[in-house]
Amino acid sequence: MKKLIILFFTMVLFSLLFADGTPADGSGTETDPYQLANLDNLLWLSTTDSVWVDDIYFLQTADIDASDTQNWNDGEGFSPIGRLHSYTFMGNYNGGYYEIDCLYINRPNSDYIGFFGNIQEANIEAIGLTNVEVTGNAYVGGLVGKSNLFSSISESFVEGNVGGNFCVGNLVGHCYNTSISGSFAAGNVSGDEAIGGLIGYCNSSPIVGSSQICDSYAICSITGNNYVGGLVGYNIYSTYSQSYYDYETVLINDQHIISVGALTSELYDAWMDNDLTLEITEYLSYDGEYYLINDTADFEKLLAFGYESTYSFKLTEDIDLTSNPDFYIPFFSGTINGDLHTINGLNVNIPQNGRIGLLGYIYEATIENLGVTNVNVIGLRDVGGLAGANFMSLISNCYSTGSVNGSAMAGGLLGLNYMSTLSESFSACSVTGNSSIGGLIGFNGQSIISKSYAVGSVDGANLQVGGLVGENCYSSIISESFAAGNVNGYMYVGGLAGTNDESEIIDSYATGNVIGEDSKVGGLVGQNRDSSISRCYETGMATASECVGGLIGIQINGSINNSIWNIETSGQALGYATNYSGTITNLLGKTTAEMLIMSTYTDIGWDFWGESINGDEDIWDIDEDINEGYPFIYDIEIPVSNDENVIHPGGQELKIENYPNPFNPVTNICYELGQSSDVQISIYNIKGQKVETLVDGYYRSGKYIITWDAHDLVSGIYFINIKTGSINQVKKVTLLK
Repeated sequence: MKKLIILFFTMVLFSLLFADGTPADGSGTETDPYQLANLDNLLWLSTTDSVWVDDIYFLQTADIDASDTQNWNDGEGFSPIGRLHSYTFMGNYNGGYYEIDCLYINRPNSDYIGFFGNIQEANIEAIGLTNVEVTGNAYVGGLVGKSNLFSSISESFVEGNVGGNFCVGNLVGHCYNTSISGSFAAGNVSGDEAIGGLIGYCNSSPIVGSSQICDSYAICSITGNNYVGGLVGYNIYSTYSQSYYDYETVLINDQHIISVGALTSELYDAWMDNDLTLEITEYLSYDGEYYLINDTADFEKLLAFGYESTYSFKLTEDIDLTSNPDFYIPFFSGTINGDLHTINGLNVNIPQNGRIGLLGYIYEATIENLGVTNVNVIGLRDVGGLAGANFMSLISNCYSTGSVNGSAMAGGLLGLNYMSTLSESFSACSVTGNSSIGGLIGFNGQSIISKSYAVGSVDGANLQVGGLVGENCYSSIISESFAAGNVNGYMYVGGLAGTNDESEIIDSYATGNVIGEDSKVGGLVGQNRDSSISRCYETGMATASECVGGLIGIQINGSINNSIWNIETSGQALGYATNYSGTITNLLGKTTAEMLIMSTYTDIGWDFWGESINGDEDIWDIDEDINEGYPFIYDIEIPVSNDENVIHPGGQELKIENYPNPFNPVTNICYELGQSSDVQISIYNIKGQKVETLVDGYYRSGKYIITWDAHDLVSGIYFINIKTGSINQVKKVTLLK
């Protein structure tokens, strides 16, 4: 042991003797830190990696002019403190609230570039960098290129120009499980991907904790191609508190774009004038349980207060965002109770950014009783009508209508759903993209979907395309759910799920037409791998060049139990195409007539309303007037059918409104015809059964108002369905008595 200690101090002495610059005074302890008073001391620190280790302390004792760094290292400038993984700065740097002026680094082909290149378990505080000129390749920041596990940065700032390609931020390029507080950035930031005013890329491991950003801001001009933000370019598993930028002032690619940390100018100025704090009670009324969202102006306040997990919000009225293009809430961690209201007209077209939806990124949140209607959402990846990315949250009784487009992980309701639970929800959005594209959810990982469905068309150009979920994986469960939209993709294409990897599908079905160009295409699932599929049936067509099955395109090391496919509508004589070491039990091919008989299902253990042999949960029901006579989930809202007595999800071309909503027992229904047409207006209950026809005749173009008196009906959710020629529009209403 003594030899090792002697060897260590010998190495330290050797490095000190041969390092550049002037060694700082002090011994590097907490009580006697190395004192950095001039540029020669900084040169010594940057070239002496032996003092970058843990429990070494540094204190800056004066402002330092670093303009001469532009002449260092053949024009490459300052050599970052901490380089690569094997030479990481792990010490403690206290800037003493002094500044370093005109730091220059020009290393466009190098990674881990900044005053500190790479830090881990380090503490940096009270330092300011002014007039910086920093250029690198990846992990580039004015203060820190990459900040790793358990590091902290506080009360520090950077002013100047920072540029690179990947993970570029004016303060920090990449934060991983790092806390940043009381810091800011100003100047210009440029790069290709993950470019942010304060931080380029901020992520965390949920196992060891999350990155935390608080009391910080950025006033930078930002230029980039993918994942570009005023505060943070790309964020995952990180939390924010009182950290913002003014999106009405800051330019992102010469535009005013909302991203994580965006505030309106009014809110931002109030926040700055009030010592970086905003009091929610000054902006939203409180009923003792919820902060109330009464209109669009109130909804905008979620930009400031949606970050707090302790806040709960409730809609008191329907909200219309039609006149607010590209407005959305980029980060939310709390509770929203829509109280059966809708948010209409979401229109966001930000194709260079991910995490796009009404709520871009939700984290440990609860969203319930909310409809998002007539959405038109376009983003890069993680794109959905309700939320782009959902982590560790609960979502129930929510729905979306309209269209969603994203390159990867795009879904009608959620783009990405991870470690979360979704129940009693649906989407009628058409969804287009490339890979991991689903009618309800694009990517579902370590999550549960129950009693939910999708009825919109799904079109994916590449892999993992499904009517309900594009990719279902990592021990996820889909139960008591269905998809009815047509599905078109290339490989791993399924009516319900594109791939089902190490996961389960239980009591679910698909009825859409399924088309794929590659071999791995199935009416229910494109590929089932190391998974189980239980008590499912399929009724749609599946076509491909080869290796196509009515139920499963390819099944690898999985199990199929108590499942049925329609040998007539699918056009397939076999329920699966290829099976590798899988277990198959009660995989039944049935005709359409056989699939319309309840005993077909109860004989293999399905639980139906009205029978008790297979349980009393009453999961399924069957009625010849509902869902074309196929089984439907007993308490799901809108079973899909072509029968005239059952509601159809329709297009969005005809607008229908009603007031009041909720109502008791009378409501006024308003609609406008662009041209003369036959009109039929009908009311359906939650099971999809027609309860009343209000209008059935020929009407000239113009505006109309009719009154619906529901005094004979029970309280609950109903659907107003208006048909004019080829147009079919639906509105959800609530009767309260």
